[in-house]
Amino acid sequence: MLPSHPTSIAIAALSVRSALGPARGLNPDGTIDDAPLSGPTWSLPWWYEKGPSPGQPGSSVLLGHVDSALGEGHLGVFFNLGNLSNGQAVDVTLADGVVTRWITISNVLYPDANFPVAVVYNPSGPPMLRLVTCGGQFDANTGHYQSAIVVTAEFVGAS
Repeated sequence: MLPSHPTSIAIAALSVRSALGPARGLNPDGTIDDAPLSGPTWSLPWWYEKGPSPGQPGSSVLLGHVDSALGEGHLGVFFNLGNLSNGQAVDVTLADGVVTRWITISNVLYPDANFPVAVVYNPSGPPMLRLVTCGGQFDANTGHYQSAIVVTAEFVGAS
């Protein structure tokens, strides 16, 4: 399987079937670019383009917003990610038409202060998929959630 950027994600257990928004990298300060996009792509998850493509060695990371500053009725595709249990199927379709298949093995809520950057964004090791969104308590003073949900899935094949 050759590297190819991801274009869509399907998570049957959450009734999620979504295109991916534009790939993103890092901000100038080295943090993940997670600024909300405006327009029709605001709710779409995106691929962290500095990591491997899904199915390649290392952690491929797809991120998405849990909700929007627009309030109720403006939920991100990953709104229910925290409800995903182990053993659930995730399909990621690549630009070359290959569908990579994954099975979830963990769903962990990490406080921002203890976020495992080196694990989540690991560029080596076996192919892994990491789905990341905000979670935990919302701090109205800062306008940010205080934690992150990370779902990890193992590669089970491609077609």
